[in-house]
Amino acid sequence: MFGIHRFLQSNLLVLARAIYARPLLILVVSILLTVVSAVVAYRNYKVINNTSQLLDADSEVNKTYLELEREFGGDVVYLVLIQSNSKETSRKVAVEVGSFLETLRPYVGTITARLDYSKLKDRPLFYLSVDELEKIQNQTAFLSKIDFNFNSLLHFTNVSFADDELKDSDNWKQFKPMMDKFPPMIAFMTERLEGKADSQFPALALMTQDDEPAPAQDPADPNAAPAPAAPAQPGFSLADGQAKLDEEMANNEFVTFHDTSGKDPTREWSVLITAARGKTEDKSHSPTTLTVRKIRAFLKEMEAKYPGVHLGLTGEPVLGDDELITTDRDIHNASIITAVLIGLLFLISYRNLERPIYAGLVLGMGMAYSFAFTMTVVGHFNIISIAVIPMVLGLGIDFGIQIMGRYEEELANGKSVLYALEQSLGHTGVAVITGGSTTAMAFLTICFNDFLGLRELGTIAGVSVILCMVANLITLPAIFVLRDRNRSREALIAQAGSSNWTFLAPLDKYLTLHPWPVLIASGLITAASIYGIFHVKFDYNLLHLQNPQLESVKVLHELFRVSGNSTLFASVVARDMDEARVLKEQILALPSVRTVEDPTKVIPEGQDEKLPIIQGILEPLQKIPTTGDFPKVDAAAFRKDVDQLLINVVTAEKGASEMASVGKKARQAAELFKKLIPAVERLKQAAAALSDAEISARLTPAQADVFGAIREKIAWLKTMKYDRGITVYDVPEAVRKTFFGSNGKVRLMVYGKRDVWDFEPNTEFVSQLRTVAPNVTGTPVMNFQYIDLLRVSFLHAAAYAFVAIAVLIGFHFRNWKYVALAIAPLAMAVIWRTGLMTLLDIEFNPANVMTLPLMIGIDVAYGVYIVDRFREERDVSMFSSSTGKAIVLTGLTSLFGFVSMLVSNYVGMYSMGLLMSLGIAIGMFTTIVVLPQALALMVRHNAIPDEEVGNRGEKGSAGVGTPKTGEASTAS
Repeated sequence: MFGIHRFLQSNLLVLARAIYARPLLILVVSILLTVVSAVVAYRNYKVINNTSQLLDADSEVNKTYLELEREFGGDVVYLVLIQSNSKETSRKVAVEVGSFLETLRPYVGTITARLDYSKLKDRPLFYLSVDELEKIQNQTAFLSKIDFNFNSLLHFTNVSFADDELKDSDNWKQFKPMMDKFPPMIAFMTERLEGKADSQFPALALMTQDDEPAPAQDPADPNAAPAPAAPAQPGFSLADGQAKLDEEMANNEFVTFHDTSGKDPTREWSVLITAARGKTEDKSHSPTTLTVRKIRAFLKEMEAKYPGVHLGLTGEPVLGDDELITTDRDIHNASIITAVLIGLLFLISYRNLERPIYAGLVLGMGMAYSFAFTMTVVGHFNIISIAVIPMVLGLGIDFGIQIMGRYEEELANGKSVLYALEQSLGHTGVAVITGGSTTAMAFLTICFNDFLGLRELGTIAGVSVILCMVANLITLPAIFVLRDRNRSREALIAQAGSSNWTFLAPLDKYLTLHPWPVLIASGLITAASIYGIFHVKFDYNLLHLQNPQLESVKVLHELFRVSGNSTLFASVVARDMDEARVLKEQILALPSVRTVEDPTKVIPEGQDEKLPIIQGILEPLQKIPTTGDFPKVDAAAFRKDVDQLLINVVTAEKGASEMASVGKKARQAAELFKKLIPAVERLKQAAAALSDAEISARLTPAQADVFGAIREKIAWLKTMKYDRGITVYDVPEAVRKTFFGSNGKVRLMVYGKRDVWDFEPNTEFVSQLRTVAPNVTGTPVMNFQYIDLLRVSFLHAAAYAFVAIAVLIGFHFRNWKYVALAIAPLAMAVIWRTGLMTLLDIEFNPANVMTLPLMIGIDVAYGVYIVDRFREERDVSMFSSSTGKAIVLTGLTSLFGFVSMLVSNYVGMYSMGLLMSLGIAIGMFTTIVVLPQALALMVRHNAIPDEEVGNRGEKGSAGVGTPKTGEASTAS
């Protein structure tokens, strides 16, 4: 035989003799390396769960996200949900929770608990449109001229009837609203003169507009998405005062949800507090562990303090911390279970603890090397690569089982320690290197993707397999030599024959009695399972990987229920406010978008245009007195003004009627004056029936009823500021830090109509957003970009692994028949497992999709071991030799490494353990049961490839391990 097989074989023989000559030195060096590795690993041990650190910093999507973090501090937030049967109680608790969160700085960033809008109270007019402001300006111009008494009001009205005044378009704009409200004013004065003291006049009607305007911008929705709320826009007329504005702002101090479904009255009112993730914790279990613990402890205290109030904590940092703690605990439990199961397997198999202890010690050495490599080269485990530990525990022991099985087989046949060592390494060692290399290659192919975290997994797992393989090829044989070289032949034979697996030897006789039926049945199963390849599903929802019983998951679902919205939002960054408004309008037009949270609600547009109008409104009001008693009504002047008013109205009506056919303004005036004439006539008659003293006595106190409330509103308006518009420093700090970046950029938070945790809604959502904002970022974009890429990457990794493994096996066997035989059980196992997934409705997900390349690397080793032994023996004798027994043992140990994951509460780990367990079990079946049928047919039809492979020494060949003189049957 030529090529790589001969090269490996010759060098392994040299290694075997070196181990035999210096076993103690090798063991001491191995122990020293283990101690150093353990110290390095312990001092540098670190696990990260920051998902942004799992991504390649050079990818455009991650660059955009990192830019968002630098500009705005990212979009990762803690979410505290407070629920009770009272809005006031929920808000009261929210204030206390917000105060507590302040004490956690710098580990929390921007906190949105109670929003302070006090700086906006003296600038509400900026939220009105230009048209609305112009109407208010007309009203205030009128009010500034009437001095808040009846004499002044009537005199000003008469002056306004001047022909030139009415013809002026701007004056008409002021005059018409006044005349529209004049009939009820005339009626009020008339009724008071007639002695009706209980007559009332809606005084603030003088301050309302003809058509009550809609708000310039919609008020903040009390059921808006869970983000820092922007204030509602006042949308008031001058009739609205401080109370209305205070009410509007009070309604938006908290992010509040009102559940009217009646599903749970104790959760009718919900208040949401958000707190951005701040500085990471360097020495805690995860970047947020201590912060999460402190918040949860305080929330429990608050629940005890306020019975009936429900408080819950969720958000991406909480889910991430829970995920890390869950997986870490489950990995710990799985590792213990794996170690115990392997120990029991060894104890049952070999009837003593000695060999399990040796194998376990060597495996521990390999794991120490692995940890030291990880902490030195990679620098940490991540939430994905931490799963390497139970996997390598199960896989690493396989190499020792193969070596130990062949070694003790030779001892049981009466061979010497050196001969057994040479046979173990010279034959089985080559197969172990090939099998281990294929497994490592399967892991290393995971490195061919854009996920830094997965590349780390592939690197750590691949190197760990190699390190464990090396430890088993060097250190374990050295322990065997130290144990056995001075023992008698009889003791060695007795020890080697103590295995409980001797009952498997008769299986060779019966296993291949009927190869064709087995092969035909296998072919039919394979054909049926191919259907599953085209129908297996993939669940992209990362939330489905979480333990559904976790508090953070339950709170998240409750937040979905009460808000009707996902907590995930996309971030669109604009250069300035003008671009933000344009983008908002375009984004809201997208079918998949539900709402946009942005600062355009708190920073009104067109302030430069509005400022002079507001100045024109407020400056004249400064001269109007708003305190003191109202002046006594001058009855004589009153009679005179009423008489003149009637003349003016009649004259104006006549003139307007004559011009009605000419223009719209004339028609409006004619209708207006016609309604006013009878009211003025009645007022004149009422005044004529009274003396001057009675007129003054009845109308003077009535002035307070008409103008008192107006003076209060004017006094409030006079407190407003008009030196400048509203700036970012006037809005609440939480709103400013959330929406305005450090370099002046503006963020828009976009929420989808459907749950963007799911793939299809998220794909639609992100795809549509990119048509408007190509650089949109945030968790939905990261999920969209990377989860499907993850799926595709593992499919490619599986293909790469298959090709690489085929090449390695080709170098090993250098015969296409042997290569095909070694790979066939693997191909069947992959197809069968996929078909079973479809049958059992098991879906791939972002966690278990990595089993595609892993299963290929693990299952192929079994075929390599069997075909390699078949090529050596040229007979199907798996269970009468050590190979079949070792495969059963290695298969079970690998299976234990993944079955132990089934105790995990983390759905991602559980699903990975389930699929790998199925894959390994099926792979063992196709290797142990199906493959021997093909080998048996080759023997029966004399179709074994003709090659020299180095037969066993006791058959008289000059191959590997031919014993030296005097060494064939005695122990050295």
